[in-house]
Amino acid sequence: MLPAHGLGDVAAGTPVANVLPVATPEVRNRRQHPRTRVSWPVVIETRTQRYPCQVLDISNHGAKVMTNARLQTGSVVRLQIIPPDGTPLRVGALVWRLDPNGVAFFFAHGIHHRFIRAA
Repeated sequence: MLPAHGLGDVAAGTPVANVLPVATPEVRNRRQHPRTRVSWPVVIETRTQRYPCQVLDISNHGAKVMTNARLQTGSVVRLQIIPPDGTPLRVGALVWRLDPNGVAFFFAHGIHHRFIRAA
């Protein structure tokens, strides 16, 4: 669940305190929403920077992105995801977790696309 104030109320790149669960291996393996493996371009937008990156997997409520951007867990960003049909998906997102293979984002609201498996 998102904090009561929602992600839309916080500027991109702003850390959000005390909203993240502890990411144990058990939590990582219990996904509520099925992921679809993809290789789509994405631009991460913070308050001051734009980072072109690659989406590794995506669901209606989050994505894993391969990036070298220096992001902080809890920061709010905007993502512009470009699926194969070329129609960008724009969504506010929370930096949920930093993993060795990428950054996990939790979307401010669900997104829908024909290539993303529905929950």
